Amino acid sequence: MPIVVILFFVFIIGIIIYSKIQADKRRAALAAYAAQRGLNFSSEDPFDIPGRLEDFSLMQSGSSRCASNVFWGTVGGSEIMLFEYQYVTGSGKHRTTHHYVCCQWRLPVPLASLAVRPENVLDHVAEWFGHNDIDFESSEFSRRYHVKGDDKREVYAVFHPRMMEFLMQSDLEYLEVIGDRALTYSDDSSLTPECCEWFLALARGFNENLPEHVIREKGGLTDARRSS
Repeated sequence: MPIVVILFFVFIIGIIIYSKIQADKRRAALAAYAAQRGLNFSSEDPFDIPGRLEDFSLMQSGSSRCASNVFWGTVGGSEIMLFEYQYVTGSGKHRTTHHYVCCQWRLPVPLASLAVRPENVLDHVAEWFGHNDIDFESSEFSRRYHVKGDDKREVYAVFHPRMMEFLMQSDLEYLEVIGDRALTYSDDSSLTPECCEWFLALARGFNENLPEHVIREKGGLTDARRSS
């Protein structure tokens, strides 16, 4: 066998070994973070997340949907789950794998369905044809985000000035709410401890900024009663 071929195989094997070592190190670091945070961790998906969260639009795109590196537990009194997610579109040379990092958590009360995503050029074109999203007093928030909701009055109540300021400061990208479940996600391929902390702060802040009158209307506990 020519030496070039041998060296090529040695090189490929070396890459495979190096990749496995790095993946093992990363899993160990994520497991250590989970233990420090009091969360459960699995490098594989123990919940069939694409099926469990199938009502969310993110889980309805593409094929070969799968989740990995899953954290779960209770943080700040709310059930929470963080995970990496991917799906595939196209085939052959047009095949593309889409990667996201995600956080799903429980809200204090169920809300009418709503969705928030970055505003884009097509949204401005759609406005000319009367397909408007919900706009707010904050022109900056309205410029940054495209917001849709089943109950416009409730959307205005939820996205009050303090909530909008919090979400903008948090650099929110995508948010979906269905009942008492919320899902936020970002275009990225890997969870890190820093990313997990960002998600946890975002989930906690969203719950804390829900106005008390909305919580009361939905039959939930006010902030004062929750802290007692």
